[in-house]
Amino acid sequence: MEAFMIYPSSMRILGSPFYPLTHDLDDLNEYLLDLFLYKDYVYIVEQSLALLEHIKDEIFQAPHSDSYLNKSLDTALIRNENLQSRHTLYGLESPESELEMLLFTIHRNSAIRLLVEGRGYPVHSAIRSQVDDITNIPDDVLVYLYAAMKASQALMEVVSWMFEVENELFEKHGVGTIQGAAERLSDTEENYPEIYTTLINEIRSENLEGEVDTALYSSILLGEAKRARLLASVYPSLDEAKRQKESLHLVQQSKREASTKGGKKRWPEYRWAREYIKSKWPSIAYDDSQILMTKRQLILMLVDKLLPEELERQKHLPNPEGISKRIPGEKALGGNGTNKPGWLVEFGYNELPKHLSP
Repeated sequence: MEAFMIYPSSMRILGSPFYPLTHDLDDLNEYLLDLFLYKDYVYIVEQSLALLEHIKDEIFQAPHSDSYLNKSLDTALIRNENLQSRHTLYGLESPESELEMLLFTIHRNSAIRLLVEGRGYPVHSAIRSQVDDITNIPDDVLVYLYAAMKASQALMEVVSWMFEVENELFEKHGVGTIQGAAERLSDTEENYPEIYTTLINEIRSENLEGEVDTALYSSILLGEAKRARLLASVYPSLDEAKRQKESLHLVQQSKREASTKGGKKRWPEYRWAREYIKSKWPSIAYDDSQILMTKRQLILMLVDKLLPEELERQKHLPNPEGISKRIPGEKALGGNGTNKPGWLVEFGYNELPKHLSP
């Protein structure tokens, strides 16, 4: 998977930046086919990608033009008009890139998710309360972007799990440390798939609870994405009260209650720390002169200063249940060998420019 945009992505799939509105999603699906557990999660992967394709079509269609509403017109003519409209869509000079950057802003801002999932705010109100200078973006487009965020999260969650299982298998069998281990595993996968399946299932059996949580969580995210997309399609016809009522239905009640307590926790002890780093990324990686800190400098600043300060702040929030008193270790942040690169690499540290332009 190749990243080609010039603006940073806050989403990553298998360590590479992911651009939900501009990536070739068919190519991405072909890329993910190489994961051994793909067949077990094909529904979530294909449904997430299909949903993103539908959202892209609906966001970038010609906005309510007469020709678009005329169903008797030739489909090719409609598509041509839709493509031409992208240049000025919603008053944006570059609609695809600008809306994608807005999508990443929504994704990074945990307060938006808290307002929607924990407090029941209408989606457009939650986004507008946290993001400036988007008065020209219609409310329904904001809901479409929220739906795209949820579909992307479902995809990232399940792909991350599929990779982690195989990665654990590679590590267990000495790939990277024992000469020839990688070749032996590759040969087993290609020529003895039954044996490879047995090896994979042994790894899965060691963390069945984690896999069940992942499958359920990604399914919940996908369901929320579908409901948000449906809501976006009727949003212009709803009044404010109806928008708030329907926004409440986007999230399962049990998940909404969990959101007020910090969200669903796959890794409960460190979820707060990951969310904090995500919300500050990538500006957190630069010093006052806008020069990229070394990974070691950044890790020490997080461990010694920023994360303790954030932990103290978290403790004073309402409903602080589930917040660990521990700070993530340096290996969790910086990695522990080639097979465990660490959070900073996962967030895209290695792709950051050495300095930010003024």
